[in-house]
Order: sequence, then C-alpha cells, then structure tokens
Amino acid sequence: MMPRTSSRQEDIDIARAIAQFIVVLNHIPQYFQRYHLDHLDSTMCRWILTGVNYLHMPTFMLVAGYVLAGGRDDAGSLEGYWRFERKKLCRLILPFLSISLMTLAIKMVLPGDSARGAGASLLGMVTAPRSGVAPHLWFLWCLMSIFLVWPLIRRVIPEHLLPWVWGGLIVLAVWPIPWPTDVHGSPVLGLADLIWYLPMFMLGYLCRKRWHRLLAFGAKAALVAGAVALAAMLVVVKADTAGLPRGDLTVSAIRFTGHVAGGLCVLSVAGLIASRTVRPRAVLAGVGRRSYDIYLLHVALVGHPLVLVISRLHPGPVETYVYFAVALVATMVVPIGIGELIRRVPLLACGMLGVPMRRASASQAL
Repeated sequence: MMPRTSSRQEDIDIARAIAQFIVVLNHIPQYFQRYHLDHLDSTMCRWILTGVNYLHMPTFMLVAGYVLAGGRDDAGSLEGYWRFERKKLCRLILPFLSISLMTLAIKMVLPGDSARGAGASLLGMVTAPRSGVAPHLWFLWCLMSIFLVWPLIRRVIPEHLLPWVWGGLIVLAVWPIPWPTDVHGSPVLGLADLIWYLPMFMLGYLCRKRWHRLLAFGAKAALVAGAVALAAMLVVVKADTAGLPRGDLTVSAIRFTGHVAGGLCVLSVAGLIASRTVRPRAVLAGVGRRSYDIYLLHVALVGHPLVLVISRLHPGPVETYVYFAVALVATMVVPIGIGELIRRVPLLACGMLGVPMRRASASQAL
C-alpha cells in the first residue's frame, strides 16, 4: 500500500474489486450445482469454493480495518460511540435487513424455489446469519459485530499494547472452542465468525497504524503470501479428506494462516496494479468503488435468476462453460447499473445500499 494524496486510495478500491470478483466466483458455481448444470466440472467447482475462502472475506476484513485506521477516531466518548454505531447500523444492518426481505420475496416468485421455512429463515437472519434468508450477507452482520466491539477495545487498550492483544485474539480464534451453532451448523449470532475475523480486521488496522512495510513489498509479498495461502489450503483439504475434525488446533491454525496470507496476497496484488500504469487499473478502481452495490445485489437480482434461466436452456458441455463465463461477467456488471438506478431515489439508496440520506439527496441534486 502506498500513500495517496486523494481522499480515496486507489489500491484499496482495486483490492475491493478483486475480492468482490472472488465473491461472485464463489456464489455462481453454487447456483450452477443447485440447478443441476452438471456439465460444470464438480472437481473444479469444489476447488473454486475451497480456494476462494482464503481470499475474499479475509481481504475485506483487512481492508475494513485499514480504512478505519485512516479515519477520524471519534468513538472515544459515549456520545461519539453511539454516533459511530448509528452510522454503521445504517450502512450495514439496514441493507442487510432490506436485501434479505427482498431475497425472500424473489424466492417466493421464482419457479423451482420455495418459501417454505420462511419464518425460520427470517429468524435466522438474526440468530444465525449464515442460515438466514440471504446467507451470503452474513459478512455484514459479522462486520457490524466487530464495529460494536472494536471501539471498546480501543478505549480500554493502549495503542502500544494492541499487537499483544492481536496475538491473544489469534490464539482465541484458532483454539478449538465449541462455539454454539444452529441445526445447520452455522454459528449462533455469528459469534464464531466474530472471533475468527476480528484478528484479520485488527491486522488491517495495525498495518495502517504501525506495520506499514507489511503491505509495501509488491510482487515479492504477493508471491510469498499466495504460496503460503495455497500451501495452507492444500494441507487443510488433505486434513478434511483424511477425516480430521475441523476444530483440530493444528488444522485451525493452518487455516487461519492461509486466510491471512490470502488477504495479504490480494492487497499486495492490488498495490502492485495501482503502482503501475496499466489499462485495467482505472476499470478495477471504478468497480471497487461500487463493490458494495455488487455485494448487496449480485445474488438476488442477477446471479440467482440468471442461472435459473440458463438451467431452462438445458445447455450442453461447451455451452455450460460459456454461460458460466457470461454469468460471472453479468453478475459483476449488472448490479452496478442497478445500483446507479437505486441511487437516484434517496430513500431506496439509504434503505438498500446504506447510503446516508443526506449524501443520497445531495447526489440526486447534482
């Protein structure tokens, strides 16, 4: 990461774009499998779904901590804390609830889908976000949980002790503690996710505040971090194949190391792209600036309905891979256009995209 004179860091936007593409790459194969588009190689899908977990959410958590560290810290007082939390509630939880309800409505009308268990799914939005109506939005609940806890940590812990606290949180994250889960195995209240991702968020914060050089090694850092993430993934896959429990301390520590390395790899690649005059640079930065719109809208409004339509075409082996590529591109691009339309109505922009009403109204006036 290199310092920028503008209010936005281009490398951060590029990292968001890369991570968001990986999120889409995670979700689209799941719907291809759901609608029995069996020509898409199951082994390839399994490796995609395994590998992307080492890249996308760790990247977003590192970025969230990094960005927060560069902002104004006004959550020290009680008034400042509540003001900070209100902003985050509007930014994260309001879209979480509205998009979840919209997803439920779409599931009720899509052929081949079912709204059975809707009550349990609605309850699951809060009790176990990974099992709710829109399980792909669990990240918002997890990040909100971190934003609830983090200002309290900052108020209690002196800055020079934060690295030690970070180390302690890593031990807590990888230690085989039986956190409560629901009947689907999803963490209740997202507690296990909070414990797992808080150290990654904190690492992003510390990289901005103290460990600047950790994100400044460019190509070498990307290669080393990528190699570590790949090695960790292979070890964990082999452990899962061998039947070792996922809570095994060694396996958990390796998985955590791989997640952190994967996030650092994406950030290093983003910094490398931002430091060079290459054609995709501006495109990626633009996509990154709308990555939140893509994240919120890509499943309910594009990915799920589009794959359903593709399944009705009964594509052959070659056509399946062509449609897969089309679905990936469409699921990245179309939500940007939908997001721009939503932003024209301030109330919708606030409720669905978490845009502050004042900012949405100002944009509309322009």
